[in-house]
This record gives sequence, C-alpha cells and structure tokens, in this order.
Amino acid sequence: MVGELAGHLGVTASTMSLNLGRLEEAGYVTRQRDPEDRRVMNVCLSEAGERVRLAYSTLDPDRVGRMIDGLDPIRRRAAVNGLVCLADAADGLVRRGQEHVSALTS
Repeated sequence: MVGELAGHLGVTASTMSLNLGRLEEAGYVTRQRDPEDRRVMNVCLSEAGERVRLAYSTLDPDRVGRMIDGLDPIRRRAAVNGLVCLADAADGLVRRGQEHVSALTS
C-alpha cells in the first residue's frame, strides 16, 4: 500500500504517490484498488519492474550465492558469518518494532 511504502522509506504519502505515478508511467509498477477495501490502493511491481529489481538488487539470493561461491574457503566462511550477523540484527530490529528506516538513522 502507498502509506506502507511511504512509511518504510520515511517520506510523505504525497511524495510516495508522486514517485509511484512516475514509476507507473514508466511501466515499472501497477496500482489497483483493493477489492475488499476500495479506499486502499495496492501497489505491485510489473514484470518490467521485477526484472529491474532482480537486475539491480545487490542482495539477490542467486547473486549472493554466486559471489560466495567465488570466494576462497576462508573468505567464504567470513562472508557467511557476516551474513548471519546481519540477519540476526535485522531480526532483532523487527522484534523491537524498529524495521522503519528512520530507526536505522538514529
């Protein structure tokens, strides 16, 4: 939903709507009214948007796997341990209700 995206990115709903309009015009997202609650506007990536997301996502699981596979055993172990630490930290933020972007900047 637009409001959830705005909150996640720490911007106003109007700023988010403006940017979503641009993304929709470019063919990267679609916006549709929720059939169960017509006040809600759902936002989804289009096929083109999904392709861009996968192409530019540094943490795409396949890409991370290929990067780790290319490391020597000692660096691979260090990388995996680092990813485990980051995953644990992310879980801790969610458990404390601090998944919002602004919580990461404080």
